Amino acid sequence: MRWNAVILAGDRAQNDPVAVFTGVSCKAEVPIGSSMLLRRVVTALANSRYVEEIYCVGPDEHVITDKYSVAALFEEFNVTRLPIEIGPSLSALRGVQASSHYPTLIVTCDLPLLSADLVDKYCQNLNNIHADFAIGAVDSRRISNLLPELKKTTYQFGVQSVCFANLFSVMTESGMRAIEFWQNIEGSRKKPLEVIRQVGGFSILQYKLGKLSLQQAARQLSRKTSAHIEIVDTPYPEVAVDVDSVSDYKILQAKLSIDE
Repeated sequence: MRWNAVILAGDRAQNDPVAVFTGVSCKAEVPIGSSMLLRRVVTALANSRYVEEIYCVGPDEHVITDKYSVAALFEEFNVTRLPIEIGPSLSALRGVQASSHYPTLIVTCDLPLLSADLVDKYCQNLNNIHADFAIGAVDSRRISNLLPELKKTTYQFGVQSVCFANLFSVMTESGMRAIEFWQNIEGSRKKPLEVIRQVGGFSILQYKLGKLSLQQAARQLSRKTSAHIEIVDTPYPEVAVDVDSVSDYKILQAKLSIDE
């Protein structure tokens, strides 16, 4: 099955702390390991056996320090660049509308451990899943085993503790409704209880009592959005590792300096 991909490369706010720390003007340009964040993600998608077309929402022209390197990157891999919207959900909506193809994978530009092989495995798994929209979830223990120092926002579903990956899949046109719901929760991404509260019904009570499973959460989300949503257990911790803080950056920079 052919996929398209959308990269979200706009900063959540001016003066992103990681960009400031590394002396660049936006997160997409942050140098890490032997490359920059955006190049690592573009390369992973471009080398995937499944992804054909790549769309990148952002970064804004006025925040790019080295315009030549970004322009050359997009030209090298034939990436279609789109202007950012206000917030990641609207930027995702713009990207998928431009892609005009299903399925389309949505990723953020700050996944330094993403590789073509991981993209292939993720897409191959989802090709066997019937859903309108899919969200990747990784057992938090897998992330701790990979990078013990890394601090991640975790959700507790019964006995299972998970971190959500910055990998989303719009499998059908109906999946666009999930992106519309995303607008309601994007400001609460670091507050699990607020996110669960937005799901509605008895979800918040079940969650607090430790009785809400991943499957139940997916069903509640499906009812809320009128789209079939699946939360996919993903065994690859790398897809849930993003550069969300200076602390994250230092940990990942140290790892990549050894690995590369």
